[in-house]
Amino acid sequence: MAIRTCAIDLLSHIIKTAAWRHMQSAYKLPISFDPDPIAAEVSKAESRSAWIDHWADTSAIPGTWVFIPLIAGPGDLPEAIRSERDDAPRSMPLLAELPHSRSIIDAFHTKVMRARLMKLKAGAVIKEHRDYAYFGGQRWSFERGRIRVHIPIITGANVFWMLNGKRIDMKAGEAWYVNVCRPHSVENRGDTDRIHLVLETEVNEWLRSLFPPETLRDRLWGTALRNLEPLLWNLYKSVRA
Repeated sequence: MAIRTCAIDLLSHIIKTAAWRHMQSAYKLPISFDPDPIAAEVSKAESRSAWIDHWADTSAIPGTWVFIPLIAGPGDLPEAIRSERDDAPRSMPLLAELPHSRSIIDAFHTKVMRARLMKLKAGAVIKEHRDYAYFGGQRWSFERGRIRVHIPIITGANVFWMLNGKRIDMKAGEAWYVNVCRPHSVENRGDTDRIHLVLETEVNEWLRSLFPPETLRDRLWGTALRNLEPLLWNLYKSVRA
């Protein structure tokens, strides 16, 4: 019991400390894409692959937040077609039929660990939540060395993407980094389904060059997070079992 309490306390302290440090919350990358060819490929994707319900716990009503994996990561594939190696990124056959989507993924000169077309249906809501290390010990933020990038393909003025209580105005074709360790939510108040291409990538020197320069303090803090947080997270999961 003492070990469990200690693990929970340490993990909670790191999360709270990280939330209050000066960390990049959202940043529009200095690259953009033509969303129209990707939007045209969505129909082909839908005809070749079924939308999969997001494992969203209670964040969204089942069936309203769905995705099609292009590069599948842990948890993206139904158990019936998974294999032991599916913890590694796995390009799906569908991706070869979507050249414009492929070209966007290839424009990121780093390791892409997951790529998904993600749909939020008209009128649907994703309640405020934080993202944790669902399938591993590492969370996603710039400091932690892995990031999530949203590229809106079909969107509109009635889509409200909120981070830390502030709206992030993502326009079609833009590429946005968002720190999903922080509280975020989405509302689609429009009458059209919202579709984003969402990538999860490693932070390498090429990707760092797209962001404002880091201070030495930022780099040291990131190193501490990358090395300590997964250990504490795995300890927390082991004592909960």
